[in-house]
Amino acid sequence: MIFKISKIEDSFLQGSYHQSMRELNEFYGLDWVYNCPKLVIVPDRETIDALYGRKSEDWQVGWVNKCDFAFVLNNDAMETNSCHKKHSSEKYTILIKHELSHAFFQHLSKGSGGPKWFWEGVAIYTSGQTSFYKKPEKFEKFLDSTDESKPGLYQESGFAIELLVRKYGKEKLLELVGSLPKDKDYDLFAKKFKEIYSFAPTYENFNNLL
Repeated sequence: MIFKISKIEDSFLQGSYHQSMRELNEFYGLDWVYNCPKLVIVPDRETIDALYGRKSEDWQVGWVNKCDFAFVLNNDAMETNSCHKKHSSEKYTILIKHELSHAFFQHLSKGSGGPKWFWEGVAIYTSGQTSFYKKPEKFEKFLDSTDESKPGLYQESGFAIELLVRKYGKEKLLELVGSLPKDKDYDLFAKKFKEIYSFAPTYENFNNLL
């Protein structure tokens, strides 16, 4: 598969990128100024599928390739190439920040993503996407969400991360990100989580934090 890309000049995108990088550097405690992730604006669903190497879901409008590239669908193509409406400038900036946060996560974790709820929850929280969801009165879905299509992942995981930061500080969260096991063994993740937070990641324990 062959692609042709070119550098573009766009003041809005440049502003969104630099603002996101500045704020994410501050949150993650990094000074990432060299070999930063590149933002790639993807024109349509056909190109997303070609880059994925398979048919993508219509809700998928952004992703990262390790910590090197952050891809997002062109905002002008949202309504015709996804199930989403065209985003406002603020919401599109937050989408960009969400994907860049994944790149920061990968940079800090040395390539490990952790369980899906943790991976997505950190990006949702750090990008400010919790403002798009109603705060849950009770956690009951996000821990069982093994992929993005499952109910509750986006609606709950960002608030779970928000609780951890509010109750215990971001230093413990970053410690967990930086010490994630390389494989996808949830038991190893849960063990490391309990070492840092002194409780297991269960619905009961998260609900006790509410």
